[in-house]
Parts: sequence; structure tokens; C-alpha cells
Amino acid sequence: MADKAAEKRAKRVRNRKRAIAEVLSTEESYVNSLGSLSRVFIQPLMKLSADPSQMILSREEIQIIFSNIEVIRQLNEKFKEDLKKEIGPEGTEEKTNLGKTFLEFSQFFKMYTMYVNNYDRAVQFLKTAGTRSRYSDFAQSAIQDPDCKQPSLTSYLIMPIQRIPRYKMLLEEVIKNTEEGHESLPDLTKAVDAIAKVAKHINEEVNKHKNREKILEIETMFQGKVDLVAPTRVFIRHGVLVKKCRASNRVYEFFLFNNLVVYASNSGFGKLKL
Repeated sequence: MADKAAEKRAKRVRNRKRAIAEVLSTEESYVNSLGSLSRVFIQPLMKLSADPSQMILSREEIQIIFSNIEVIRQLNEKFKEDLKKEIGPEGTEEKTNLGKTFLEFSQFFKMYTMYVNNYDRAVQFLKTAGTRSRYSDFAQSAIQDPDCKQPSLTSYLIMPIQRIPRYKMLLEEVIKNTEEGHESLPDLTKAVDAIAKVAKHINEEVNKHKNREKILEIETMFQGKVDLVAPTRVFIRHGVLVKKCRASNRVYEFFLFNNLVVYASNSGFGKLKL
């Protein structure tokens, strides 16, 4: 009986070490890929943008594609080094407290919000850029570079989108293999909650951003200047309804918001009229 308990504990310790090792190995792989992205794509494009005769993309277009990914790379480089220090030279030793390191960085991970907000725009722009022969030739050459670690630029760009949710999964695996009463367990539990809050914050900000974009798009549908954007306004639904009037029924387009209803008729010039 004692042997079985000892064997079970030994297995759990091995699984914990494996889970901790995966946190570090995936972080190293992630940071290495971001470094490769910078060397193979960002730095050459920035260098070429300084010379109009060689420019493939303007600085503004480079910003559209990559947003603040260089800032994220620097943040995660520091995070990786701190993880290595916490794990120690022996590698995944039993007293490792990854939760503490994640808690120290959790608020900084909110800077991913800017990148996530920009992601759809970046992917859409790449479709346009792909029709330009100079960019297409550059991209094909970059992918062939021995330093390139992904099959395409879009494969690089999706990586930061996936990273924060992955942290939660990795930490949960460490917790699953950490014994009750282990000194690192409280911090690990707090870290999972902190990362979940970061993910929630990012999702909420993305939804707010998409909502603002949608309302701005609706404004362009109207004749003349119409101001619909407001701090707490949320677009809900758009549809066509018939308004019963004394003379005759009229067809209107209705826009439903959480605190406003707008209805308009067709002006006859491809725009709506309030």
C-alpha cells in the first residue's frame, strides 16, 4: 500500500516536472519565433522603407501588419528569462513556483489587447499586399530564409492571439499535478485567475473595438453627418420594418442600440435619411 502511494506520488512529481518544462519550452519556442519574425520580415521591410526606390511597404503599412508585436516580443523575452531563473539550472525542480512569475507579468500581458484589436485588419491588409508583385516576391524569399520558422507570415501573426489562452491551459496542467499543500499552489491558483482575467479583459476590449467599428460603419450609411458613437452605446440589430402611417405605410431601416433606436428612409441617392 505504501509502495503504491509512493509510486503515485513519484508519477505526479514526474508529471509536474514535465508540465513545468512544457511552460518553458513553449515560451522559448514562442520567443524564438517572434525573433525570427523580426529578423526575416520586420527589420528588412523597415530598412527597405527608408529608400523610396526600394520600398516594398510604407512604415504605415508595416505598422498595420505588425502592430505592437515588437513590444510584445521584448516583453516575452524578459518573461522567458524570468521563467528560466525561477525554474533554475537543475530544470523543473520540485520547489519551482511559476505562479509567482506569472503574477508579476499578468498585468503587462494586457498590452496584447492592441495587437488582438488590430489582427483582423492586418490579415485583411495582407490579402491586398499579396496582389503586389514586389511584396509577393519579398514574402516568398523570406519564407525560404533558413531563419524562418513558420510556413507563412500569417502563421507568425496568429501566434500572439493564441498565447494568452495557452498560458491558462499550461498552468492548469501544472496545478493538476501539484500536490495539495504544496507551497507553490496558492500562487499557481492566483496566476490562473489572473491570466483568465487578462483573457477576459482582452476579449472585452476587442468586442468594444468591433462595436465602435460597426457603429462608425453605420454612420457612413447616412446622408450628411450623423453622430452615433457614444461611450456606452452598443449596437444590437439592424433590419427593415414597416411603419404604419395615416396616409400609407412606409418602409424604414431600423437600427437598434442598447440605449437608442434609429430609423431612416432611403434618400434615393444610395444613402439613408433620418
